[in-house]
Amino acid sequence: MPWYLNIDTALLRAVHHGLKNPAFDRIMPFASDNNFFIPLVLLGAAILLIRGGLRGRLFVLFVFLAVGLGDTFICNTIKQLTDRPRPFLVLPDIVPLIGKGDSGSMPSSHAANWAAICLLTFIYYRKAFVFVLPLGLIVSFSRVYNGVHYPSDILAGWLLGGGYSSGGLFLLNLSWQKIASKHFPAAYQKLPSLFQIPASSGDASKGIPLSDKQWTQIGYGLVALLFLARIVYLASGKIELSEDEAYQWLWSKHLDWSYYSKPPLIACTQWLGTHLWGDNMFGVRFFSPIIAAILSLAVIRFFARYSTARVGVLLVLITTALPMLGVGATLMTIDPLSVLFWTLAMLAGWKALESDYRPSNWIWVGIWAGFGSLSKYTNIGQWVSFGILLIAIPKYRFHLKKPGPYLAFLINCLMFLPVIFWNAAHHWITVEHVRSDGKIGQGWEFHIFPFLTFIGSELVLLNPVFFSGIVVSLAFYLFARKKTSLQTYFLAMGAPLFLGYTIFTFHSRVLPNWIAPSVLPLLCLMILSFGQTPVSACIRRLFFTGLAFGATLVILLHDTRLIGKITHRQLPANVDPLRRVHGWKETAKIVADERIKFMAQGKPVFIIGDHYGITGQLAFNFPRVKGDPVPEPFIYFRKTLHPENQFYFWPDYSLRKGENALYVQLVDAPDLKPGWFKQWLLGSWEIFSSEPPEMPPPRVSLFYQFEKVKEGALVPVVDRGQVLRQVRFWECFNFVDHEIPEKFLSHPSL
Repeated sequence: MPWYLNIDTALLRAVHHGLKNPAFDRIMPFASDNNFFIPLVLLGAAILLIRGGLRGRLFVLFVFLAVGLGDTFICNTIKQLTDRPRPFLVLPDIVPLIGKGDSGSMPSSHAANWAAICLLTFIYYRKAFVFVLPLGLIVSFSRVYNGVHYPSDILAGWLLGGGYSSGGLFLLNLSWQKIASKHFPAAYQKLPSLFQIPASSGDASKGIPLSDKQWTQIGYGLVALLFLARIVYLASGKIELSEDEAYQWLWSKHLDWSYYSKPPLIACTQWLGTHLWGDNMFGVRFFSPIIAAILSLAVIRFFARYSTARVGVLLVLITTALPMLGVGATLMTIDPLSVLFWTLAMLAGWKALESDYRPSNWIWVGIWAGFGSLSKYTNIGQWVSFGILLIAIPKYRFHLKKPGPYLAFLINCLMFLPVIFWNAAHHWITVEHVRSDGKIGQGWEFHIFPFLTFIGSELVLLNPVFFSGIVVSLAFYLFARKKTSLQTYFLAMGAPLFLGYTIFTFHSRVLPNWIAPSVLPLLCLMILSFGQTPVSACIRRLFFTGLAFGATLVILLHDTRLIGKITHRQLPANVDPLRRVHGWKETAKIVADERIKFMAQGKPVFIIGDHYGITGQLAFNFPRVKGDPVPEPFIYFRKTLHPENQFYFWPDYSLRKGENALYVQLVDAPDLKPGWFKQWLLGSWEIFSSEPPEMPPPRVSLFYQFEKVKEGALVPVVDRGQVLRQVRFWECFNFVDHEIPEKFLSHPSL
């Protein structure tokens, strides 16, 4: 080894072996990793946030930024670049006294975090520094004593943590001085520097009047920070694509006027994103944070014009703290597009209804509503809201005598024509799909359980505090003597869709995201009811409680592994909501390895997915190898007689006569049966069932498509010691595609 590595290893052995004693064997593992540290830190942070004034809040904010961003992005990135193994992996005589980390050794994140904390404590709480510094040194020493880091890892961590925390604070202070001195002179006069907070003035943030323009600028800054955070999160690659995202990515490779179950805009959006950034997760999801930013800016500008910018900023904060909308700002599904264009049509509609009559205002309503109907069929229901307003509100009825509303509706219909033409050419398959999916045409059988699961899931996804606020604001509106036109407008834009789906739960199951377009209008109604006049201290506390709870929940939903770091207990896979966006690369690798084994028999092997989700994931994640003897595409959905999804309309494996195939199924392991709470949220009717999930056989048609079908391996997909799912294989020999007997044509498992 080079001389410096020899010194590093010698120092490690001197600490790990030379200082070994029974007292240190008990103290150092506790100092390095214990169950009391995180709860105490959270308690201290809560006290500083509530009682610490501006100094305490800034300190907590800067510690959160330094530890969160520094650990997640700076330290972890350097660990991946250096790829230095932990000492116990390469030195047989080093036996770790605590759990073995699966990340690299250089630098130590513990040391970097404590360096940042010590620096910030020295700046803001100098008296406490004499206690914090020894704690940081003890923890850093314990990492070497416990055998999980080299001394140089600790030194690099301290230098790195001190460097990026001091540099970051300097840049923040410089930005504050330049921005505040120009745009917020009153605040700058009370707080000229982030390094020196006047102790005599109490909370320097109180009593600072902000104009509407200043609130608008704060809103723009908030939107920019959220956009940057989401872009960085997507670039980190912490989560993989969901099954729907991978499936719709395949749509973007087959652009069409419409698709089996959805309108075409999601495919066009993913096509543009992947053409800008390539066929990767960032490219697929690139437009999701952009959509969130456009939506936030539109809301702020609308309220700055028709109410107050403060209301718009508060609304952006609330939407960020709602799991449904907060997580939707990073996933690229049809819902972000649906919410965006519903909201833009709603904002344009207010201008069309309230301002002097101009057909151009209604033209924008038609354009945004048209894009909405190309995003999600639910958006067509927005015309019900406009119809209610035009008919039920006397002051708006004169619009019915003008061409504006009819022009807007005509534009929407013209933009929707491609979907109509596609369906007409494909036997109205989407209409049949929607009818079947919603059980439309079947008799009503009133069940209370679907209603309870729907309300329970919305209570969580819309944040219990703000969901309750929506309900209370609806009651206030109904019983209030004075109602503003804007409140009535937002009620009409949100309530019909939400109440319609709520009533429909008594007929059949309704998924929680179906009401997504109605959420923002109802939040607007809520904040207009509570946010325009002085409110009580109780309401303010509820607001900040909702923000704190929602922000915490949204952060954990972006990375549920943080729960394990906080509680020292890994979240079980069966209750982890991010299980559906983890382990797909490993799943594709397992399938690829199994395919290679099967190809050893001397015939080309293509792959058949049992479900559109696994088929899309394999198509996106499958490791391509140069010189593969089977030309692409070689991943297909199983061949069916009737449309089940979009794969029916694309080329299948009919031309691969004589080849072998690997039929792939996903099967949950017995210990992955969802817990009762998750089943309740998902709307399951079998929460009391204790039976393990069955392993379904392949479809009947498969046995007529091949000469021989043989059950293959059942392989678990493991991530960080937990089984996420199981992959079941069926080896299919010699594709012949025999005709299926008449008696099996109506078989339910065909």
